[in-house]
Amino acid sequence: MNAIVNLQGVPQRLMHFDATTHFKMLEHGLFPEFSKVELVDGVLINSSEHAVGPEIEIDGVTVKLPQFTAELFFRMIDAGLFDDKKVELIDGVLIELNPAKNDYGTALAYLTSAFISQIPSDLKGSIDVAIELNDGTVVGPDLTILPKSISSDDATGTDLLLAVEIANSSLNYDLRTKANLYSVHSVPELWVVDLPNRKLHIHREPASSGYQSVTALEWNEPASPLFAPDISLTLSEIIEL
Repeated sequence: MNAIVNLQGVPQRLMHFDATTHFKMLEHGLFPEFSKVELVDGVLINSSEHAVGPEIEIDGVTVKLPQFTAELFFRMIDAGLFDDKKVELIDGVLIELNPAKNDYGTALAYLTSAFISQIPSDLKGSIDVAIELNDGTVVGPDLTILPKSISSDDATGTDLLLAVEIANSSLNYDLRTKANLYSVHSVPELWVVDLPNRKLHIHREPASSGYQSVTALEWNEPASPLFAPDISLTLSEIIEL
């Protein structure tokens, strides 16, 4: 069963669990405090009478989802629960992203190489690092640029100079849900590499209502990040798909 939950106006696929993982979470104390978490058709639900949070329907019955914290999320990573999956925590809900296609990995490799070769020596690029935006939200940008003085494991939204998302099937999620989260948490610049349409969506001027400046560049137009305006990248020249 692929259970779907609506988060910030965008349908998202909930992480699928099996009985072994459920028992492992019980063993390690990985469920939210004061919750009664059960496994129904591969979905974790909170059956406590005092449960609050997002709702979904299973077999015509409305159920509530457990609300996880960033601290529990990182403990799940340490316990190896996500080893073969890409999972993000959005507003306390575990979201499982679709498996990446080949062109995703190719684009990420080329773009990372291009950035690393040009960024100032006091900066670094990190791939797929879990970034805690708040106590209920942990995202994994495909590429982040941040100061070398800040550990990637400890970085928060305000530490990032640039977040980059490589979008294929995740385009709507990246342009809406994640862009809004990055903006609310003051990430100064977000690039969404739009593989299906061969465009680069540049988001700047973060605010609580979303980025105030959003520009869509064509594949063959040069782009420069705010943190280093002298860097010029043209996707058509650096990404060979």
